[in-house]
Amino acid sequence: MSRTNKQLEKLLREEWHKSFRRYSIYATIGVLLIIATVAYSTGETRIIEVPVTHIYSEATEDEELFYITVQLDPIKTKRIRVPRATAIKIGDEVRVLERTTNLFNLRKYTFQMVLQ
Repeated sequence: MSRTNKQLEKLLREEWHKSFRRYSIYATIGVLLIIATVAYSTGETRIIEVPVTHIYSEATEDEELFYITVQLDPIKTKRIRVPRATAIKIGDEVRVLERTTNLFNLRKYTFQMVLQ
């Protein structure tokens, strides 16, 4: 009887350790996702005015997407999606929202408006 109890205790302990490891991994992944979400959503935001260098569109079966390429500095350009109804031409100045994240210092650009 004592041997059976020891085997049962051993099996219960092993099962508890398996569950503990599994839930530890889930908790770690959850904490990492929360940290990444908070770090990505926080950061600095500023509005910049940049010239348009190219205008182009991409067509799919469902929709047509319009993009502009803006000159951020003498070396760096960025493609930004614009609404379909925007009246814009090459050489126009546009206002762009630049968002820098705390996670890896990523930068995201969002079209705001065409400057007259």
